[in-house]
Amino acid sequence: MQQNQKIFLNALNCIPGVGYGTLKNIKDYFEGDFEMGFKSSGSQLRAAGIRNIEVDVILQGRDKINPEKEYSKLEKEKVRMIVFDDQEFPKLLKHIPDPPILFYMKGELKKEDDFCFGIVGTRLATNYGKETSQVIAFKLANAGLTIVSGMAIGIDSFAHKGALTSSGRTIAVVASGLDEKSLFPQENVGLSRKIIERGAMISEYPLGMKGDKEKFLFRNRIISGLSKGVLIVEAPLRSGALNTARHALDQNREVFAVPGNISSRMSFGANLLLKQGAALVTRAEDILQELNFKFTLPAVDETSAKIFSSENKVEEKIFDILNGNGEAKHIDEIARFSGTAVQKINASLTTMEMKGIIKNLGNGKYTLEERYLVPIEDEEV
Repeated sequence: MQQNQKIFLNALNCIPGVGYGTLKNIKDYFEGDFEMGFKSSGSQLRAAGIRNIEVDVILQGRDKINPEKEYSKLEKEKVRMIVFDDQEFPKLLKHIPDPPILFYMKGELKKEDDFCFGIVGTRLATNYGKETSQVIAFKLANAGLTIVSGMAIGIDSFAHKGALTSSGRTIAVVASGLDEKSLFPQENVGLSRKIIERGAMISEYPLGMKGDKEKFLFRNRIISGLSKGVLIVEAPLRSGALNTARHALDQNREVFAVPGNISSRMSFGANLLLKQGAALVTRAEDILQELNFKFTLPAVDETSAKIFSSENKVEEKIFDILNGNGEAKHIDEIARFSGTAVQKINASLTTMEMKGIIKNLGNGKYTLEERYLVPIEDEEV
């Protein structure tokens, strides 16, 4: 699309009250000529199938907008505007029932982002949910999948963090403007900067636009639309995560779910999806195998069987304790044997699980992954 048309498309999108449906009508009726759509009369807009109330919104709103000035704001914020017929527009996203007319982007999309996977869940995540989403995101990103989520507090944030800790990439789909003043949630401004460095942050909404419930639900179709499949990690029965799952099913995407505590309302939604046929996930490899995605596990150092830095003494102690007899040990037991505070042990256990060194058996118990167990020879008598 020529830049002049992008200028007027952006101007229309900046008018409060103009949404996806109105932009689609203008695109179809005026055959992609958004300048004509912006400058058209009320009768022409009505002929395009736009309701009277929305026609009034456009006629009144455009008088308050300078199209060139609004477009220049994108350049100042280092935001790019991607439209449907641009080469960069993701191929998978083009083929959903209601693809966006445009989206704004900070960061960049790369060829490897053709293979995306969505991870979403509740904002009120438990420690179990946070750790699970982070570990699975880490392993999937290391295997070559780009992790897509919504950057909300809770499961989404930990999915992005897991990907950022890996060697892979991540994309955040947000329901507000991409400028930091408008970004929601504000607590994740720091996280957004890291995501931009290692992937992209995208939104349908113009600079200065605040998020609301309707926008959050509508953006979910983009999370699933970008992805080969979507994993639900902890979700109550009424949640945005289940809304994303419904979009995924409508788009013929694979839906996965992590089983949760049957007594926790934060797991009711994910458990319901499992009853309805979603693929059960207890580890990242379940997803990779279901998607027939080729992946490689971290190589073992045959000499020492240690893939952590020798400078990390806490991880080294944990490794030696778990390798003592190959049996699972409780976190309290590990802390006692190592002489280290439980908080430090917990942080190191999470990191080691993300690296694929140890396995979380639940209820605070951990063991080494079998491939890292080193046979211990009996002492000579």
